[in-house]
Amino acid sequence: MAGERYFKRGEDYAGRGYVHDLTVESNGLTACVSGTEEYDVELLVDGNELLSTCTCPLGVDDIFCKHCVAVGLTWLANPIETKTRKISHSANKPVSIQEVESFLKQQDKSTLIKWMLERSQRDENWRQSLFLKVASQRSQGLDLTTFERALRNAINIRGFIEWKQVSNYAQGIDSVLNSIQEILEDHPQSVLKLCEYAIPLFEKALDSIDDSSGEVGGLMDEFEELHFNACELAKPDPATLAHYLLHSEMDSGFGGFDNAAETYALILGDAGLAHYRRLAESMWQEFPALLPKDAGDRNFKRRKLQRILETLVKKDGNIESVVAIKRQDLSNAYSYLEIAQLYLQDEQRDLALDWAESGLKAFEYNAGLRDFAMEEYFHRGRIKDAMALAWQSFTQSVTLQSYQKLKIQAERAKQWKTKRNEALDYVQQMLDSQSSKGTQIRRSHKTISVPTLPAGSLSRMFVLDRSLLVEIFLWEGENDLAWQEAQTGGCSNHIWLQLAERRQLSHPEDALPIYMREVESLIKQTHNAAYANAITFLKKVRALTITLHQQVEYNTFVAHLRKNYKAKRNFIALLDKRR
Repeated sequence: MAGERYFKRGEDYAGRGYVHDLTVESNGLTACVSGTEEYDVELLVDGNELLSTCTCPLGVDDIFCKHCVAVGLTWLANPIETKTRKISHSANKPVSIQEVESFLKQQDKSTLIKWMLERSQRDENWRQSLFLKVASQRSQGLDLTTFERALRNAINIRGFIEWKQVSNYAQGIDSVLNSIQEILEDHPQSVLKLCEYAIPLFEKALDSIDDSSGEVGGLMDEFEELHFNACELAKPDPATLAHYLLHSEMDSGFGGFDNAAETYALILGDAGLAHYRRLAESMWQEFPALLPKDAGDRNFKRRKLQRILETLVKKDGNIESVVAIKRQDLSNAYSYLEIAQLYLQDEQRDLALDWAESGLKAFEYNAGLRDFAMEEYFHRGRIKDAMALAWQSFTQSVTLQSYQKLKIQAERAKQWKTKRNEALDYVQQMLDSQSSKGTQIRRSHKTISVPTLPAGSLSRMFVLDRSLLVEIFLWEGENDLAWQEAQTGGCSNHIWLQLAERRQLSHPEDALPIYMREVESLIKQTHNAAYANAITFLKKVRALTITLHQQVEYNTFVAHLRKNYKAKRNFIALLDKRR
């Protein structure tokens, strides 16, 4: 009912929470919507028909406006209880446009002119629309100068426009846009020129606007759509249009005329598309070929032109044409990978592997290329080569994830038992090397003074961090080995908690000090969410002390918390509440 344009704007209003005082009756909705003014909206279901009224200028013309959309979407997003009272569509209906028309017909011409001129003094958009109506009806023809001036006045800005001011700013542009849309059928060539005049103004203005809502960007899109419609009617010279579209797409910093060749293909025709491609290829020659040693090119226009050319040549169905473009920039590993993938899709596996291997020579540690080559080696039965890359991937970044990935590849090669031992030895040697150099990865725990804890339960937890080995053993389900490593070398806090979770049933005496330490750690964070978590862990402490017949020690621990953290009033209050 609203159409795409008003729907998008209504969607934005709903998302911003502009709808309030929403009331649901048995047969409809009433609400108030904040815009440039406050507007009253009513939506009514009458049989199979949805009726709407809004006190905005469009609503009184019986147009399903953005305010009506906003009310409908707000209710759909969060339906509220329906009342039994029915809305009478006539009882609360605002003054209709028919009544306004009847009233105006009763006024003499001079009075109407006076009212219109008075409003033009107060309302800049209204005044502008009057100027543009006159400019479109001049006996000597359409006055483009007045339209261009209106566009400049509406779009050009000084300073910076904050997001709160964007809606008013956009309304001024929208008013001019509406006037231009009205002349499309009669003056498509002029509309084409006006769109091409407006779009560069948008590009400049958007640099100085907080367009978080996308409202101004949406208006720029509408001008592009109007440009397309004008081209359909005006049928401009294909070569001239191709030149304009390519340069506009290349120069836009906001995605203007993106994929123009595809969008305008029917209008450009074969001749226009051929000219478009020749221009793009000519531009491409201006950029030098890049090699790995060139360490990448951040040129925005180069990347954009490459995408344009690739889109054009893909239509030929010739893979070598696409590769020829991609190989112009070999300054990054991704180019090699893309070419390898292209050849693989074309079932030219030898060429695909050649490019992946060349890329690995230039960019030895690229994960994407390495994974691609590894899959090809497995496909060809080159297990040794595949496992060499899998091992390189693991040793380059030794983490639980890389260990898991190594296992997947080694199991494919039926070598996991051997590779597991090698991987664990490698991790152990890495930790030993760090230890011998005096390098401490991370001190995850500090000794805490807690009364009457089980003897020796904490002293072993604060040595060199062995988190990785502990994580690996936990993932493998080797809980005892994980515990031994943590006892020997320590680990990060979240892993200690995982260990406690695993051991609290079989070894409650091991889990107890970990949970007690976590309680104090959380209290020290001084915010209510941490206090609530501290109470959760205190419950775990209580359960374990009951299991261990250490209720006296539990009471001593709680007394210790009350004494040491009495200044943490919110925590103490929560402790009292939970008893």
